[in-house]
Amino acid sequence: MLHKRKTLVVALALIGATYAASAFADDADNSSQIERVEVTGSNIKRIGQQGGTSVTVIKADDLVKQGIVTVEQAVATIAANTSSITSSSAVGTDNAGASFADLRGLGYQRTLVLLDGRRLASQASFGTAVDLNAIPMATIERIDVLPAGVSAVYGSDAEAGVINFITKKSIQGATLEVKYLDPQHPGGITKEVSVTGGKGSLADDGFNIYGSFSAQKSSEIKTTDRSFATDRLNPNGVSAYTGPANYADAGIGFYNPLGTTCNPPVLVYDSGSGICREQTPLYYGIQPETEQYSATVKASKQAGDNLFALQYVGTQTTTKTKVAPSPLIPGSASNTFTISPGNPNYPTNIPATEVDPDTGDVYNNVNQQPVTLYGRSTQLGPRIDEYVSTTQRVLATAEGQLGSWDYKSGLGYSQNSVRHYLTGGYVGESLLQPALDAGTVNPFSDSTAGWDSVQVNGKEEQDKYSVTMADFHASKEVYQLPAGAVAVSFGAEARHESLQSHFTDLATQAMSTGLQYAVDTSGSRNVYALSAEAQFPIIKNLDVDIALRDDYYADVGNSFSPMVSLKYQPIKEVAFRASGSTGFRAPSLYDKYQPASTSFTANPYNDPLLCPGGTVNSAAGGVKGRDCGQQMQLQTSGNTNLQPEKSTSASFGVILEPIKSLTATVDFWWTDISHTISPMNEEAIFGNPEKYADRFVRDSNGVLLYVLDPTQNLGDTNTSGIDLSAAWSLPKTAIGNFTVTYNGTYLTKFDYQFEEGGQYFHGVGNFAQYNNAPIFRYKQNLNLNWVKGNWSGILGSTYQTGYKDQNNQDEFPGSDNHVASYILWNLSGTYVYQKDLTITAGIKNLFDKAPPYSNQVYAFQQGYDPRVTDSVGRAYYLQASYKM
Repeated sequence: MLHKRKTLVVALALIGATYAASAFADDADNSSQIERVEVTGSNIKRIGQQGGTSVTVIKADDLVKQGIVTVEQAVATIAANTSSITSSSAVGTDNAGASFADLRGLGYQRTLVLLDGRRLASQASFGTAVDLNAIPMATIERIDVLPAGVSAVYGSDAEAGVINFITKKSIQGATLEVKYLDPQHPGGITKEVSVTGGKGSLADDGFNIYGSFSAQKSSEIKTTDRSFATDRLNPNGVSAYTGPANYADAGIGFYNPLGTTCNPPVLVYDSGSGICREQTPLYYGIQPETEQYSATVKASKQAGDNLFALQYVGTQTTTKTKVAPSPLIPGSASNTFTISPGNPNYPTNIPATEVDPDTGDVYNNVNQQPVTLYGRSTQLGPRIDEYVSTTQRVLATAEGQLGSWDYKSGLGYSQNSVRHYLTGGYVGESLLQPALDAGTVNPFSDSTAGWDSVQVNGKEEQDKYSVTMADFHASKEVYQLPAGAVAVSFGAEARHESLQSHFTDLATQAMSTGLQYAVDTSGSRNVYALSAEAQFPIIKNLDVDIALRDDYYADVGNSFSPMVSLKYQPIKEVAFRASGSTGFRAPSLYDKYQPASTSFTANPYNDPLLCPGGTVNSAAGGVKGRDCGQQMQLQTSGNTNLQPEKSTSASFGVILEPIKSLTATVDFWWTDISHTISPMNEEAIFGNPEKYADRFVRDSNGVLLYVLDPTQNLGDTNTSGIDLSAAWSLPKTAIGNFTVTYNGTYLTKFDYQFEEGGQYFHGVGNFAQYNNAPIFRYKQNLNLNWVKGNWSGILGSTYQTGYKDQNNQDEFPGSDNHVASYILWNLSGTYVYQKDLTITAGIKNLFDKAPPYSNQVYAFQQGYDPRVTDSVGRAYYLQASYKM
């Protein structure tokens, strides 16, 4: 498959060429007088956004007018982005509130996020990508989006593309900004204040220094705050671990002290299994409470043709999540919690004799033996976790001219630290059984008496990811051809990366953290790279770019990545572009050294040994309430034997400007990845237990402890699609000037394998096991912009097509749901008073559109998918900016 794609890369490079949309205006006769600048996707300075790859430029000021106040929200406006991990994903997971970019839906680990063209430390507890929350919005000037494989320029992690956040070069004067967002429904209020100030002109004074500080807080949204989150819960409940506790006697009985009435809506009766089940989502905060502080300081000095700068960027984000009370599950599935006869809390409704109706087996003296608990610590309330994620970067840069060469260099250090605290609702495993034996706590009662004695709090985990980096690049025009100058660039880079994960004793003491098997881990490596790039004007209006890069990773070896791109403009109104490249992604330190972490599976399953096909195997020791139709324990971990992914990418596009006021682009693209690095999907493991029998870890009694799912090299991933964009300036009118902007992405293919040489699965238009998220056929953003004098306004919309739902048959037997398409509208207006005061007011989710129903069970939130929809609903915002 890959050798055919490489042939296609070469063929496309020979038939096409390009201009970026802005290039039409860049090739005027006086282009020699226009400053050449470096652009995302190339190390050669050039005029505007020329090149053989498509770069979309998003201005930060335009985003602010739409009520977008975070980088996560900004990235969500990119049609080519489909993030499967957002801040809302922190609910019930260990991602510390991180949010990641994900171009093409290929996985957040394959989109390289840069700040001013250089790397930041990856988020430590999910250490394969940069947390978008680590980038402060206040000093961002623009966002460059390059949705194409560019490993030949940037190295590893850029298989799907690059998002480059460009900060302001200099700031003069002071600006105070205040922002407030208030949803129509309870919760989700966001407040922000920022102060930015600078002094000095690089042109006149030869220096500039500026600083910025911002503080933001968003309140929690609870499940009970949104009707779509409560009305769509599974009527059979979610978990057999309940409060008051379910219990199993020594025979075949499985009971709840509330009988079959249970305690709706929190506890509901499941007629299929004949037990009470907990509606755990009713305890959740479907959008966590967050608090963020960020600071940026930059000092720049102009010395002749050279510019020296020192920059510090720091962000601290605190995320508080709430999930259901702790299920009372000890570290070993066979070491259960019990209540014995003679205990004051021992149930009184247990018969002396029970007969199994299926086998005829008789159980005697049942009421004289201990009962096994399947309970929750509801008396302590929900489990509350607090994550404090701190990202910092210090970067010294120098750029300018050395003789006839343009150069740029940098030396920097970046670190992300994540601290994880348990602040409520957690139970110490070693404390519970003694308290049960003494009758101090009663698992069958709502009384809170005694439960504080078994609660544990404190710091559980601390992770740190750091990167030290240095780079030097130089470029110049070296030869004059009839059609123009040949320009070249040479560069060298070096990085040292390290990852550390440390766990306190609380990680193994507290139940339901998933870390009972975790041990401290660490890893580090050195990375070196050499790169070269050349731009050749073959004939008039036909340029060829060739980029080459060789990366050496001390732990996985070398990878050589070439890229060829062309641009061609036969006439003023038409331009073509094409590119072809190979790339790679080295396994991240997190991929290799991820601590072992055990958590519930997203879906319920039957134990293939103790409950095959949903029928309990009593002879083998099976227990219906434990082994049938339950969420099982899944253990994920790193793998030091991983090999790098390899990829090929190709694109071919056309840019049209039939009239001066209208520009449109169409780009066809292909990306193939081999040896994909990822854990295997849990459904694939449980769907073929014979094939993956070695992954089922059991104790000496045959009870399933957990299922192994380490990170590994899987099979191939093949994708293709079409990117579309247009910008139209309408004729001027008496009521103002209007422009329409549009960008969209249409997927034609997204096929993937779980193992080398295995079956291909089709992802387009489906909830895909590839990333446990939907892969949309089509997404678009459409804006109508209006300007009249000091007034302006934006009416914008985002749209995504529907898709076939997860339709887990164990959780939703017979389901065949198709999630509806989803469109949101936003409206805002801005007024500028005497150039100093800018006021913006707007409405997000103008029509209060609720998320479409989804039966996905991967995210903790149920009834919809919080990662690709809006949980807030209609919200009103007001923001003011005053320049002092």
